[in-house]
Amino acid sequence: MMKTIIKTIGWVLFFLIQANATFAQKNLKTHLGNHERRGDKLFHHFSYSQAIEAYENALENKESDELKLKIAECYRLLNNTEKTANWYEKVIENEKLIAPIHKFYYAEALSSNGQYEKAKYWYQQFCNEVKGDRRGMNKIQATGNIDKYYLDSAAYEIEIIGINCPLADFAPMYYNNGLVFVSERPTESLIKSVYNRREQAFLDLFYSEFDGDGNLTAPDKFHKKVNTKFHEGPVTFYNEEQNIIFTRNNYHKGKERKSKDGINKLKLFSAEKSADGGWLNIMPLPFNSDEYSIGHPAISADGKRLYFSSDMPGGLGGTDLYVSYFENDTWTDPVNLGPDINTEGNEMFPYLSERNTLYFASNGWDGLGGLDIFKTDILEKGYTAPYNLGYPINSRQDDFALIVDSQGKIGYFSSRRLKGVGDDDIYRVLINKVTVEATVVNEENEPSQKPHEIVVVDRMTGQELPTHMEGDKLVFEGVPGRSYEVIAIVNDDKAVKRDVSIGTDENPSERKHVALPVEQDKMAPDIISDDPDYKVFAMNDMKKALPPDSEKDFQSDDYKLIEVGSGKEVPFQFKNRALSFDGKPDTKYMLKKLDNQKEEDLLLIQTRDQGSEKTMVSVPLSPEPGQPADQIAVVVIHHHDSVQYFSAVGQGALQAVQSLGPLNSQVTAGNEDEKKLFVIRNIYYDLDKYEIREDARAELDNIINLMNKYNDIHLVLTSHTDSRASNNYNIRLSKNRSASVGKYLAKNQIPESRVTTYHSGEKKLVNDCDDNKPCPEENHQLNRRTEFRLVIKQ
Repeated sequence: MMKTIIKTIGWVLFFLIQANATFAQKNLKTHLGNHERRGDKLFHHFSYSQAIEAYENALENKESDELKLKIAECYRLLNNTEKTANWYEKVIENEKLIAPIHKFYYAEALSSNGQYEKAKYWYQQFCNEVKGDRRGMNKIQATGNIDKYYLDSAAYEIEIIGINCPLADFAPMYYNNGLVFVSERPTESLIKSVYNRREQAFLDLFYSEFDGDGNLTAPDKFHKKVNTKFHEGPVTFYNEEQNIIFTRNNYHKGKERKSKDGINKLKLFSAEKSADGGWLNIMPLPFNSDEYSIGHPAISADGKRLYFSSDMPGGLGGTDLYVSYFENDTWTDPVNLGPDINTEGNEMFPYLSERNTLYFASNGWDGLGGLDIFKTDILEKGYTAPYNLGYPINSRQDDFALIVDSQGKIGYFSSRRLKGVGDDDIYRVLINKVTVEATVVNEENEPSQKPHEIVVVDRMTGQELPTHMEGDKLVFEGVPGRSYEVIAIVNDDKAVKRDVSIGTDENPSERKHVALPVEQDKMAPDIISDDPDYKVFAMNDMKKALPPDSEKDFQSDDYKLIEVGSGKEVPFQFKNRALSFDGKPDTKYMLKKLDNQKEEDLLLIQTRDQGSEKTMVSVPLSPEPGQPADQIAVVVIHHHDSVQYFSAVGQGALQAVQSLGPLNSQVTAGNEDEKKLFVIRNIYYDLDKYEIREDARAELDNIINLMNKYNDIHLVLTSHTDSRASNNYNIRLSKNRSASVGKYLAKNQIPESRVTTYHSGEKKLVNDCDDNKPCPEENHQLNRRTEFRLVIKQ
């Protein structure tokens, strides 16, 4: 079985952890020539440069797309994007040879070379073939809106620093009035140690001290107890720099250990500072393994939370970010940070700032090319959406391992960008952002209550800014010359919205103080649902005009829906006078009206949903014909396990009433009997069966009663299977399940014209019980289901 290769930073530490999908077969075909066999052997031992030479010699004897693909893969793993793209181009149309992941790798190389339009095409081909992989769509959105990554460029000044050498230098970390960093530079030694991938010296740790002017002095090798004859990688310090955790090859107390397939993986080790400034008690962390790699540590100042990167089984992609907690004098089992942070690609090089902001590098989210640097604020529950720091911190090449000082004004990061000193180099960044602190005040201009919902949106980009609270003050960082919309929700019944502009002459070293008068703009946020599992509110600016009644007019270019956290445009529909779209849990959306190149905000929609991956949200926007403007139609939230309906009694005053029927609301909020009708749950099936079970009949009868009572309801149903059996078989099985439901409804006088059926096979699992993971039967049961959605037909 072929193994999937992880794209990492060319040479950086995780190069040791995987063999390539194309060439991992143990039984080579007997007709391979000597050069090709030699190339395959060299590839298996990570000697990619020598493998290229062998494959090129083999090409002289025979024309072979397989050899060209092998050369492309070698250059990809050496991070030579130009040659990667050139060799992929020779074979990319060979459908018999090329897998979907090769199309993605080709697009990645094109993107890193600045060929965004061409890259976009191949990302789309990848998306067409691999459903559910977020990387493709993230990259398509990025290549279609490259300019947005340059909007904050005035906020940063970068410069290359003097400690770099012609070889690789990367992953700086603050320590003892200086930096500890990883370098490939050779040192004087009786024995020359090199590793196959680059045929350069093994990676070691070096230390450089700041002089009186803030410049770094000539580096010296870090302590000999930490550096060994193998690789040492990124480090983190804590407990006032008395403790260290660092990455190293699987080598401890003079003994080397390898995985079952003969590869020396990476592990994390801890140590304590001795009285003479050395390091002692070097110990491996308890969750290390010989079978997978763990590295790139980042720790909280109190030493209680450790973030790191690993390719351990059960992750979402190549390398994921994990967290472990120090409890009862030991580290807990690692917890994956989940899909809010991790993608099907690689997340690595975390750094935790003193403000509880997690910086990390990723090639799975949107970006300029290669690895880009992102940040996310760690919340009490979960994380804010990853925010791409943009140019010039990010470039078309790999950018990673950012650290920032306690004030958030100076940082250091690593980059493989062109025109550096050597391979990967370390850069200094000056962050010219103004810190804004905003306080909610009452009519007497005195501090009011602390807001519990806060949105700060960049008016130019539509992106939500990361924020945090310091006491009763909202704090965020803005770019000079930009304007921001600040919305604060207080007590669920009061809100304030204000534009905050930052002048180009404002000093980044001084804070800007802003008052948010709670009575300035009397807008009531509308709590549509207070269900403990999910919450949705909508807030309408009553000074703005509603969209026209015409669906055709509404779907013109005069309106757009923005995902506030990322600035991405979201497809939407306008039916039954309601705005409908596929939303994500815990995400904010803003409906905007375009007028003479200006954007006016019409409606802010906030989803709260911990129980599903997707929420279908419909929000009323205009009245029915003949209805007064203050009687808005209906709000619908499609939860993963039920459908609930809510009527609205006024513009900007949506109420959660369990009502359907005619849209002017015949049923009032207190009628418990009516409420029971409007909870529509999934039905489930036995393994490999499509017959309607007895427990499903009650749910179907509820739907039948509801549809008989309200003739304007249309039912949409989609059937699914678990992951067992082949894709084609599961498509047929889910189709049969939908047909069984249709037949049951028809027998009970629900005509086919009122039912639309779909089937998805195993494509939309509700959990991670895919083909590669053993799962208990109760988890597989959750995937064997039919889901329902009710649509009001006018």
